[in-house]
Order: sequence, then structure tokens, then C-alpha cells
Amino acid sequence: TIYVRVLENSTGCFVDRDSFILNVRPLPTISNTVELKQCDIDTDGYSPFNLNEARSNISINYMNETFEFYESLAEAISGMNPIMNTTTFVNRTTPTDKIWARTI
Repeated sequence: TIYVRVLENSTGCFVDRDSFILNVRPLPTISNTVELKQCDIDTDGYSPFNLNEARSNISINYMNETFEFYESLAEAISGMNPIMNTTTFVNRTTPTDKIWARTI
């Protein structure tokens, strides 16, 4: 628990106090690369993937983490534009595509 005492800058007088709890969690233990493979039933090179199936291969502690998936490294770093359809994501290029994961 962190305790805070607030003072008025101009007078130095006590104004208020408060506290908050700081939770420190370990960093995820991750793999470098995870592959999801799937048969292409209509042989057009595209298939819907459930990206959530990669979670257990990405991090040992996956049950206690929240995952977001991104189409580029820049988006994953910034946290912008996560893939919304993680259970039915269709690859953008054929025969392989690269997706970035971010754990929270």
C-alpha cells in the first residue's frame, strides 16, 4: 500500500491524504514464435483462424493474462487497432501471415 500526503505548494499546508494499492505482477514468459496451422478446405489460400488457440503456446501463465492480437508490430507496441475478430481471423496473405500478440 502506498500512502500519499498532499501539501499546498504555495503555503506548504496539509491538504489531504490518500492511499492506493500497488500490484506487481511478473512479466509473462513467452515463446519467440508460435505457428497456427490449418487445412484450407476450398484451396484458395485463406482460412479463418481462432487466434486464441495460440495463447497457451505464447505464455506459460496464459490463464491469468489478457491477450490482444495485431496485424503489425507497430500496432502491437502502440496498442492501437487490435484485431476484433480473434476467433475467426482470416489470413491476409497466402500461404503464411504474421500476427503480433500483446499480453496484459
